[in-house]
Amino acid sequence: MSRGVLIVDDDQFIRKLITTTLEDVTDFDLHEAADGLQAIEVARRERPAIVFSTSTCPSSTASRRAAGSAPTRRPATPRS
Repeated sequence: MSRGVLIVDDDQFIRKLITTTLEDVTDFDLHEAADGLQAIEVARRERPAIVFSTSTCPSSTASRRAAGSAPTRRPATPRS
């Protein structure tokens, strides 16, 4: 299994904050992406074990689907 972590966020400061923090406490291979489409490219190439992604990032649903964690449809919501 890959020892990679992919950090996906449109805010460069947030990506750097997470990357710097993980560099200090882990030996994972760290990868960054600024949007969902870039995340798909990196995920396919690097096959990370973990993906950190913001839900407000442009194309974030695409990046979560690429990582295998996004639902393909919305779950049913009970109505009151």
